[in-house]
Amino acid sequence: MKVTLLRAAACLLGLAASVAAAEVSGAAALKQSVSLDRKFVPNKYILQFDHESNLPANKRDALPHEAIYASLTKRRVRFRVHKEYKHEGLFVGAAVTAADYDALEATPGVQAIYPVQLLKALEPVSHALVTNATAPKDTMATHIATGVDKLHAEGKYGAGVKVGVIDTGIDYRHPSLGNGSFGKGFKVAGGYDFVGDDYDGSADPVPDSDPLDWCVGHGTHVAGIIGADGNNPYNLTGVAPKASLYAYRIFSCYGNRVTDDSIIVDAMLRAYDDGMDVINMSLGAETGWSSFVTADVANKLVARGMIVVAAAGNAGVVGNWFTSSPASGANLISVASTDNTVTTAQKAFVTGVDREYVLYHGVTSLPIPGSHPVYATSLNSSVTWDACDPLPDDTPDLSDYIVLIRRGECTLYDKMLNAIAKGAQYILIYNSIPGLQALAWADGVIIELMTADDGEYVRTFLEILVNQLAAGKKPMLTFPETGSYVEYPTGEGGYISAFSSLGPSLDMFMSPSIAAPGGQILSTWPVNGGGWALESGTSMACPFVVGVAALVVEAKGKSAKGLDARHIIQTTATPLKSSADDGALLQTISAQGAGLINAYAAVKTTTIVSPGQILLNDTEHIQKTQVFTITNKSNKIKTYKIGHVPAGTALTVVATTEELQVPPVPESTIGATVKFGLNTVILLPGFSLPVIATFTPPKGIEAHRLPVYSGWITITSGDEVHRISYMGVAASLRQDKTILHNPFLIDGEGTILKEPKNITFAGNDILWHLLHFGTQLLQIDLVPANTPFTPTIPLSKRTQVKTTKSLGVLNKFTLVDRNVNSAYGDNLFTNIAMREPVFENGTRIPTGQYKILGRALRVFGDPKVEEDYQSWLSPVIGFP
Repeated sequence: MKVTLLRAAACLLGLAASVAAAEVSGAAALKQSVSLDRKFVPNKYILQFDHESNLPANKRDALPHEAIYASLTKRRVRFRVHKEYKHEGLFVGAAVTAADYDALEATPGVQAIYPVQLLKALEPVSHALVTNATAPKDTMATHIATGVDKLHAEGKYGAGVKVGVIDTGIDYRHPSLGNGSFGKGFKVAGGYDFVGDDYDGSADPVPDSDPLDWCVGHGTHVAGIIGADGNNPYNLTGVAPKASLYAYRIFSCYGNRVTDDSIIVDAMLRAYDDGMDVINMSLGAETGWSSFVTADVANKLVARGMIVVAAAGNAGVVGNWFTSSPASGANLISVASTDNTVTTAQKAFVTGVDREYVLYHGVTSLPIPGSHPVYATSLNSSVTWDACDPLPDDTPDLSDYIVLIRRGECTLYDKMLNAIAKGAQYILIYNSIPGLQALAWADGVIIELMTADDGEYVRTFLEILVNQLAAGKKPMLTFPETGSYVEYPTGEGGYISAFSSLGPSLDMFMSPSIAAPGGQILSTWPVNGGGWALESGTSMACPFVVGVAALVVEAKGKSAKGLDARHIIQTTATPLKSSADDGALLQTISAQGAGLINAYAAVKTTTIVSPGQILLNDTEHIQKTQVFTITNKSNKIKTYKIGHVPAGTALTVVATTEELQVPPVPESTIGATVKFGLNTVILLPGFSLPVIATFTPPKGIEAHRLPVYSGWITITSGDEVHRISYMGVAASLRQDKTILHNPFLIDGEGTILKEPKNITFAGNDILWHLLHFGTQLLQIDLVPANTPFTPTIPLSKRTQVKTTKSLGVLNKFTLVDRNVNSAYGDNLFTNIAMREPVFENGTRIPTGQYKILGRALRVFGDPKVEEDYQSWLSPVIGFP
């Protein structure tokens, strides 16, 4: 049976969290079903080949590729080769299309098979073009917060370092990115276009030698953060403006902006061939697992001395255990985002009240000409349900007014529609909470969110304005085109962005590994698109770290290559609290990694501590005794004090259900304890010493909640502090986490099947799964209708896979991510649609009565051990 992995729409959120499968409306589920953002390219795989010496003896004289192709051909396996990889010791293999997965798996010399994902470009969380060249110069708050400004003051700009950007290309026509010059000796010194302008994933790409980004902009924005020259109206300078940039274009201009794993691997290997010191990968798919092909190749690049940096992802709203690949790879630097300490704001000038101006979010002034009177939909500023109901009949025509509405109770959308119904064109929502936020504009209507320093300030201003209106006064608002730009301190500045994805990976690797500014970042944009843009996302935080890595390589040379660079960057980072609230805990490492990057400390450190992170895994696999090494690189004797600082323990599962917790994820003060073999270390110049640390996971927290504990080992010498971040989960992922939940079948009429029924294949006959957690293997088999089998769902705790006769595999999926129970994407249910009555290998299923057996392997489970699966058996179904 050919099957396609899909997702159900996020509007099914309430169903997944609150009702049993039998209560879900099948028709509603079908109506809302949409394709998965992260999907596999049908029947396309990347094959990794064994070394030639591992091939059968009679094939060792041939190239591995030819020997494997010959084996497939001899067994009459139909396949097509799209791309060959021939980097001995790094990656040898091929991207192929083949329908028979089992035949590929059985081929001598095939070491690994990776299903090829079709990936979309990682969209920023927010985007705004900047066209006001008269704005004040950028104060470079992100550079100040991380010490980059100090390094620039000392003349360190990343000179001699080669940085590859795997993205949408770079607009080297931009005045701050080369001003039209491309090639050796220029800002953008090289690169390659792997896809062409029109690639949409349905046909082979059309590559060429020009990686110009003229139609998307993402790669150009990334490149500016890394290396823009400061010759611009905003005084904006990249972190490493003297580094040489190389553009590897893997996304086209096509509307969906897609690429796939085989193209990304090709770009990574090309970057290696071109001698990159650092590569930026502001891309990824929320897989949750560490071992997709892009991550595996990246790990090998790091072993060869390259620094590979990837965006952690923008799925923070989902909760923990939802990391991206390749960022979750074992040896990469995975980057979380912090909000900028300032945001762009505009002044709206006021007459008729005791205030000169109010602030609203924006990189340019609102296009509202002239002065306008103000109309408040309520003259009582404490009414939180302001404009939640249709406005009264005696409301005047609001087309010339600035309409003032308080935020609260109902949605902003409802408030906006009620005002528009009375003719409103200009709507200002005044905020009841601190901070500035951007709002989307409705068609033909301008809507913005006003605020000020804090809620009290807002209330005071509004009370004055409302009182003036109530007294018959006529205050006016004006939005000047120039001279209104200011940088406004943000309440969330310097803390982890709400959108930043939360780790760890499903197989307990640390992602993110570091944090950097990624919220509200001004950078370059294609010249035909305006030249400048303000964007938010881990895509913006990632190149900031890449720029810092270039500064570290410039300063330290070969001693800061590969994994050594990550050790330096992590151990010199600054841990962040979860908020500015008094008594707030240090943020879990599953959100911030080692902490906020400190460029100055990373470059200037004369102490090297390794490793930079310790992975303690779960309670079944924990290695309680760990060893770290301190090296004194200075020219004097140093004394180090060893200590421990815990972070908050994230309670990642809801206390009363199997569902993963959506943010804000509650944290416990109960942490791990650590004992050291030495509490003080004295080192002569050039000497190193290993230190033993013994960890005890936190006790007294329910394992059911999958408590992710974390913290730092501190190594202090005078004012110099180094930290090793650690993380574990105080539970067994194999025993304490439900994987498969609420599976059911829906026929083409939208009915959930509870009784035997014939399948027609005339409509959408669908198998649904709700995966509370990811699984390394999701396999769907066809079994006889009289199968004597007791699945784990809904009754038994035991699976009898060994005694069950499978008539054939309908499909199998490896490294499947978890579902979510929030309004994020279309990832609520896993939906496997039956299109025709055939097995995975294309063989037609005979007419007859059957059942469908679904099995999900538990995390760290053994595929050969039946107790390590969760399983479900369908009602009897008839095939035509």
